[in-house]
Amino acid sequence: MASLVPAVTNMLLELGESEKLVAVSNYDTDPRVEGLPRAGDLLTIDWEQIAAARPTHMVVQTPAERTPPGAIERAEALGIEIVHVRITRLQDIFETLRQLELALTGRDEDRWWSNKLRGELDGAVPFEAPSVPVPTLIALSADLGFVAGRRNYLDDLLHNAGGVNVVPEDLPDYPRLDREMLLSLRPQKLVLILPDATEPQLAEARAAVDSLSADWGRGWEDVIVITDPYAMVPGWSVIEVSRRLTEGLQTR
Repeated sequence: MASLVPAVTNMLLELGESEKLVAVSNYDTDPRVEGLPRAGDLLTIDWEQIAAARPTHMVVQTPAERTPPGAIERAEALGIEIVHVRITRLQDIFETLRQLELALTGRDEDRWWSNKLRGELDGAVPFEAPSVPVPTLIALSADLGFVAGRRNYLDDLLHNAGGVNVVPEDLPDYPRLDREMLLSLRPQKLVLILPDATEPQLAEARAAVDSLSADWGRGWEDVIVITDPYAMVPGWSVIEVSRRLTEGLQTR
């Protein structure tokens, strides 16, 4: 399989199915695929690399109707089946695992792969969710302006952990907020997701929190900081993110 979706690469690696990968995307950084050819990304496909790798399947995160006809024709000429995945919500991750299992093993009814993730995800949440949902903001940048809105897998994980997203429902899935909007939200908890954050980035984030703390009535001690390298890859990383959210929301 050629995976042009880092989340799919992550899923197969964590399932112990690395031998099924023959090529990965330009953005895959896991050391376990260091020796594999880079075959493209969301916008471009390196057909020379694809042809040399000779995959039976190629995973892309574009709908079938938006895939260029030329790409479909080239894949057919090479005998490659295109697997179209869509990973926006938490449920999409389970559906993607079902698609991968069907494509690579022919299994469909038992759904072992998606059930394995579901079991590990449930096991990573050792606490009961708070009886009253905790108003929470999920920030994805050091200046706190880029955030997770509703209708995405991070919002789903927050809900499962006992939180409620303070970002208004009418905003985009991942909006950018100005200072006035941030001040108006007044979360009880702030989740800061900065994969591989550097010390300067963390210092910037702390300064941003300090600048809002007087209005929010909350400080750096109310921030759940997640810097895991794959925290923003919607694959097996959701287990650790879910655990961190659940533990963080227990502390008021």
